[in-house]
Amino acid sequence: MKKVLAALSLSLLALSSAHAGTIAGLYNTGAGSSFTTDDNYQLKVISGSTVLPGDHPYISGNGSIRGEWLPNSGASKWITPMPLGSASLDPDVIGIYSYTLRFNVSDAQLAGARFTGRMAADNLVSAYLNGHLIGTGTGFSSWSNFAANSGFVSGINTVQFLVINEAGGGNPSGLRAEFLSSITAVPEPETYAMLLGGLALVGCAARRRKQA
Repeated sequence: MKKVLAALSLSLLALSSAHAGTIAGLYNTGAGSSFTTDDNYQLKVISGSTVLPGDHPYISGNGSIRGEWLPNSGASKWITPMPLGSASLDPDVIGIYSYTLRFNVSDAQLAGARFTGRMAADNLVSAYLNGHLIGTGTGFSSWSNFAANSGFVSGINTVQFLVINEAGGGNPSGLRAEFLSSITAVPEPETYAMLLGGLALVGCAARRRKQA
């Protein structure tokens, strides 16, 4: 019986140390497929200056962003509704800009999926995973955190950053976001086999004791 319990313990240990990977498709802002636009993020202008383009935001270089903004880095860059990040927007009405990132989670990855990150915006930002709030932030000179350990779905998931730009003159707007960590635990096939084998041994042992 001790050998059986040992086998089961090893199986459970293997299951708890199942293969852990990262969630593919969680891109930091400014890591788009071109030097001018970030094709990983979809931009939707909900309200604000009517001349703004849509589809994908612009990647702003260090020389074209507001001086008080966190400086761009190799990890992430500011993305903005206009090619020039320091362009003044929304002189009379509040601007609301949606930046959406899509990524895929498989059935096997679903139970163990989670991520953490940080964000900054001019002026206010709320982060959502599949419509569920996962963080809020204020300001463009410091970071605010966001995180999700639930709320994922099998298949296509969305992370949306909703940026509010307060009305006024000399008024740029932009978003900066970095995913600091992401984990999804996927048990290897041999792990399942070990667990099932241990359970089978326990069942056999129980039957023998009953028959004795």
